[in-house]
Amino acid sequence: MRILLSIPLRDGMYTKFPDELLSIAAVLEKGGHKVMLHDANLGDRTAESFADFNPDLVGFSVSTGCIADSIKKALEFKKVYPNIKTVWGFRHPSALPEQTLQEEYVDYVVIGAGEYTLLELAAYLENGEGQLSEIKGLAWKNGQDIVINEPRPFLKALDELPDPAWHLVDPKKYWDVSIITSRGCPYTCTFCADASFYKGNVADLSAERIAAQSERIHKESGVNYLMYTGDNFGINRERLHKFCRIMIGKKLRLKWNCQISGTIDEETAKLMARAGCTAVILGAESGSQKILDLLTKGNVQEFEKTFWNLVRQRIIPTLFIQYGFPTETAADFQETLNFIKRLDNPPYLFMKFVPYPKTVLFDRCVAEKLVSVPERLAGWSTFQLHYATAANLSQVPVKMMDDALASFRATFATRRFRFMLRHNPAYFITAIREPGQFFGSLSYLIKNYLNALFDSANGRESWLVKFQRVIGRNPGKKRIIPKLTPKET
Repeated sequence: MRILLSIPLRDGMYTKFPDELLSIAAVLEKGGHKVMLHDANLGDRTAESFADFNPDLVGFSVSTGCIADSIKKALEFKKVYPNIKTVWGFRHPSALPEQTLQEEYVDYVVIGAGEYTLLELAAYLENGEGQLSEIKGLAWKNGQDIVINEPRPFLKALDELPDPAWHLVDPKKYWDVSIITSRGCPYTCTFCADASFYKGNVADLSAERIAAQSERIHKESGVNYLMYTGDNFGINRERLHKFCRIMIGKKLRLKWNCQISGTIDEETAKLMARAGCTAVILGAESGSQKILDLLTKGNVQEFEKTFWNLVRQRIIPTLFIQYGFPTETAADFQETLNFIKRLDNPPYLFMKFVPYPKTVLFDRCVAEKLVSVPERLAGWSTFQLHYATAANLSQVPVKMMDDALASFRATFATRRFRFMLRHNPAYFITAIREPGQFFGSLSYLIKNYLNALFDSANGRESWLVKFQRVIGRNPGKKRIIPKLTPKET
């Protein structure tokens, strides 16, 4: 069977490395199917342009922020290839399968991880193997009825999966090349879509497998800097230590970054630095303990301790900060600004809170009538952008948030430079010793700086939003979804 995996357009200037779809593609290829992956964010294509491949099935990876383009593309494929089947998966359709399947242009929804559900669906569509009702993790249509099958058991043995199908993409076209090291999270943060997507389950790729995949993509694709994703990377301390020792033994010219949700002690930070870790994304979320309690996220003191443990080993943390939560006040927001200042004004990422479907805070916002749930799928097209820009679910004055965002954008590059100069001046010696690594990091900084300036989903006063306003395009307006027939609108 010929299967096209599609990543729709998103707002902003960059696209995430398609780890999840590359894993699905590898399983499908192992099952004998022909797979193509198209990332519209690297260069969009029309449905007609895939005529040579002539897909039988097109699968869309759909988050709430790319609903509009997902609908547009699904309609186009249905028009160009009358017999094609469309399947939607990932966060949004997994959270709202019934509403998604109400539309004529969606034939199936994969709920949760897609590797084996999509493989079984392809076998059914190609050869008539099995029954639709027996495919776990699948939602489908039986005439006018929508059927939600039994959930697929959580995949705990991640090492059983083949390596991602990296040959389907050019890794060097992506700003970050990443490896998923775990699925799920032991925490139940009230704002996080992973809590509902994985339902509290956790599975880890082994230290040996992470190291082997790192070495392979480094040698085959010339990638010298990797991002390790997965909430459990820093939480599973035993695996992290084992991975670091393996990487130290391999002596690869490979540096890496990772996501940190839990605490990191001094011994672990030293080991990470020796293994090639140069930076981390530290999910602090807020400097207000009241807000962290709302999020069930941890405590401010532990984040500060972890931060300095990393900095002392010349691992530079970038704080991930959210703001604009329900019940958040000006005093709470000021605590976050003071928290950043207390950490010597390090690099940070600033994002406004968006309530995503099926999260605890989303349900609370709905119950308190802070958020209206769209009645149809197309209604979600501007949902993320609206709550990331125009809406204010908190008690923080809009001007206070706008001023903080203006400061964030204005100091994005200089802040990082000054922090590095104060806490890791030896880094600049790499400009002489390893110019490739240095200028690669500089390029990474510039690209992320541009994204911070222009990303329309990063506050109502981003440059892109301002430009749209100047040319008469209101980012909050409802987008027009192309139609096939009156029945399908």
